[in-house]
Amino acid sequence: YKGAEHNQEAQKPEVLELRY
Repeated sequence: YKGAEHNQEAQKPEVLELRY
């Protein structure tokens, strides 16, 4: 998720949990 999702982390708080 450190790729394209990294730019969407502000829009998708759920992605932050998946990154870790």
